Amino acid sequence: MLSGFEHSMPLKQQGFTRDAFNVLTYDRLNDIGENQVYSLTSKVSCNDGKTKHIPMMNFHSTSTANIKLALEHICGQRKGAILNSGRFFHYYGDFLLDENEWTNFMAEFLMPNVLISPRYIGHRLHDGYCTLRLTSDERYKPNIPRVIEIL
Repeated sequence: MLSGFEHSMPLKQQGFTRDAFNVLTYDRLNDIGENQVYSLTSKVSCNDGKTKHIPMMNFHSTSTANIKLALEHICGQRKGAILNSGRFFHYYGDFLLDENEWTNFMAEFLMPNVLISPRYIGHRLHDGYCTLRLTSDERYKPNIPRVIEIL
């Protein structure tokens, strides 16, 4: 049970400006060591000095209908995308949340916990940001997340 309290941190964190991130290519993202992947974090440093978050969620449900219903309830009509990562579905919102809005966003997903892993939310709240994988790893994460629906 105590292993459930472990909060593994990334091996390396690297910040990018929006322009530098846009320059990254698929080949460069996949040019990393064995059993490593690139992940995107929700935390964004804005030009005005404020920190905001990209709304992101890792769904453990296989029902995209239920995922869309939850997203509509929590996000309203704001835009975003659903990706299939192989085992799970990922959500990326196309808007930013301030710190308080992000905490509320995360907490809302704890209510219908049949869609998500409460452990994922616990780790994300503990770390203060979300992460979702962008690349694949042959052994552990063989599929590159692919957009399946734009909301």
